[in-house]
Amino acid sequence: MSDEIVVLDERVELTLGQLCELAGVHAETAIALVEEGLIDPLGDLAGGPAQWRFSGPTLGRLQGILRLQRDLSMDPCGAAMVLDLMDEVEHLRARLRALEALLQE
Repeated sequence: MSDEIVVLDERVELTLGQLCELAGVHAETAIALVEEGLIDPLGDLAGGPAQWRFSGPTLGRLQGILRLQRDLSMDPCGAAMVLDLMDEVEHLRARLRALEALLQE
């Protein structure tokens, strides 16, 4: 597994195999994370893993989960929660910047 986090555009679609190859994990790991609701394929799960497609940002989320597991010995659910909270903080910072810009006008 590489330390480099790859960020792909929202329009990019990856198969399960491509996602796993880029993240450096076995398919079983990604499938388990899907089953736990920690990463989401596009659309529904009806077709099974062979039919799943993932958005580009899912790769970054998967890599973040894996890095937190490795570096901080977090379980996957805890790592996903940290990523969700980091996203929320960034969202709130962006809103704060927008409000500050409005106040300066």
